[in-house]
Amino acid sequence: MIKPICLSIAGSDSSGGAGIQADLKTFEALDVFGTTVLTCVTAQNLNGVFGIQIIDKSLIEKQIRAVFEQFPISSLKTGMLFNAEIINLVSDVLKDLKAKNVVVDPVMVAASGAKLLEDEALNIYKKKLFPMVSIITPNLREFNLIIGRKIDEVLGFAEIKNEMKNVWEEFGCAIVVKGFKEKNEIKDIFFEGEEFAIFSHEEIKNVNTHGTGCSYSASLCAFLAKGESLKEACGKAKEFISNSLKNAVDLGGVRVLERHQRSGINDQEF
Repeated sequence: MIKPICLSIAGSDSSGGAGIQADLKTFEALDVFGTTVLTCVTAQNLNGVFGIQIIDKSLIEKQIRAVFEQFPISSLKTGMLFNAEIINLVSDVLKDLKAKNVVVDPVMVAASGAKLLEDEALNIYKKKLFPMVSIITPNLREFNLIIGRKIDEVLGFAEIKNEMKNVWEEFGCAIVVKGFKEKNEIKDIFFEGEEFAIFSHEEIKNVNTHGTGCSYSASLCAFLAKGESLKEACGKAKEFISNSLKNAVDLGGVRVLERHQRSGINDQEF
C-alpha cells in the first residue's frame, strides 16, 4: 500500500510550535508522509514574532513544482503566505498542477497578536485562492477579517451560520470556523453547502495554544489524504487537537501541544 503524501506550503517557526515544523510533526503523528514548501522564515517564540524574511518567489515556485514532479500529492495545506505576490503565485501554480484536496488556513495574525499577513493580501485570498480550494479553516478572529466585520457574540451561532452561508455562496468552498467559545466548550462550525456540523471539546486550560491552527489544518489535510470526507476529516482533526491539548508537554514553565501518536485517533473509533 502506498503511504499517503501531504504537502505543507507555509512559513517556518523558530520555536517549533507552529508553521512547517508543527505540520511535519502532525503528519508524522497521523502516519502520512510530509513534504514542504517554505514561504517565509520567521524569528519567533511563544511571546511574539521578531522578524520575517520572505523567500524569493521563484524559489517558492521551484519548491512546489519539484515536490509535485516527484510525489503523487494526496492533499495539501497552505499556512503563512504573507503577501499578495505569494498568494497569487501559489494560486496560479496549484491551478496549473491541478492540485486536489487543498486546505487553506488563512494565517493572518499570530496568537501573540503579531500580523502575519499584509493588508492588501486578503483581497487576493478572496479573488484567487478561496474559489479554487476544498475548504478554508479560519479561526473566529480571521473569519471576522474575511467577512469585514466582527461577529456579535450575543447572537452567536445564528450570525456565524448566516455569514458562513454567504462565504459558501461567494467562493464555493467548504468552511470551518474554529474556536467559538460557549460556556466551557470550544466549538468548530462546519458548512459544505447544505447542513451544518458542530464539533466540540471541553475547554482545556493552562496550555499555550501556539500552533493549534496549523496543527488543525495539517491534521485535516492528513485525514483527507486517507480518504475521509471533508466533514469526517474536520471531526477527526478536532479530536486530534483536543487530544494534543490534553497530552500537553511541559517545557519548563510552559505547557504546549504534544503532537504525537498518542494524540492521534483510531479511524474506527470516530
